[in-house]
Amino acid sequence: MADTRLNIDKPEHHVIFSDIRQNRLAMAVRGKNNKEHNRECCACQLACCARTCLAALAFLLILIFLGVTFLISLRSCLPEINICGLNFPTFEVIMHRKSATKHTASLIAQIELGIEFLNKNKKVDLSYGQLRILASAEEFHLGKTKVGAFSQKTRNSTFIRVGTRIEHVGIYKADAEQLKFDLVNSEVFLGVIIASSLSFHVGGITINGIPILARCYPKKAEIEIETKTICSVSIVPM
Repeated sequence: MADTRLNIDKPEHHVIFSDIRQNRLAMAVRGKNNKEHNRECCACQLACCARTCLAALAFLLILIFLGVTFLISLRSCLPEINICGLNFPTFEVIMHRKSATKHTASLIAQIELGIEFLNKNKKVDLSYGQLRILASAEEFHLGKTKVGAFSQKTRNSTFIRVGTRIEHVGIYKADAEQLKFDLVNSEVFLGVIIASSLSFHVGGITINGIPILARCYPKKAEIEIETKTICSVSIVPM
């Protein structure tokens, strides 16, 4: 009986070790190249980030420099404000025998102030917004008032007279007597706060609404001998 099985030759697999070494070497080279590429990318990104930060810092410094220069220019154009007159037409202390509050006296007072606004600029006109004036004496509130807006030309002065009044404000007896003694002897110090907004006009350029604050501390004895009290004028945050 004949053998009908087919005689199928199995394929032979030949492994060449030199090819394996070459493949591993190629893979190592590609990995090294990838690492170097990644390092170069990281270096480029860091350099770009550093350049961006330096540019932002330089821009910020320029803005700060321009802002400081702008503020210095405005401050040099601020007006001079002086207290030239101070009078107390009314100053009365009423003692309480019995009081429903902790205060033992009440105060009625009226103050008259003479205020000078001097524009010393040669080329800058000034416009003042509404003035808000607050008066106090030795930490006691003595009233507040408002004055309407006005303008000033270069090298010009404006004098205004304002008054404040308080009625039946509670106060301790000892404080009231000390305040009255200082007033009679012209030793009283007055605190005057003037708040407003200021606009600058130079050529065809206008800078509007810069908030300013003037602090004045006149002494009655100095005003009586016609000595001006120069106020401290500053630009304040919005």
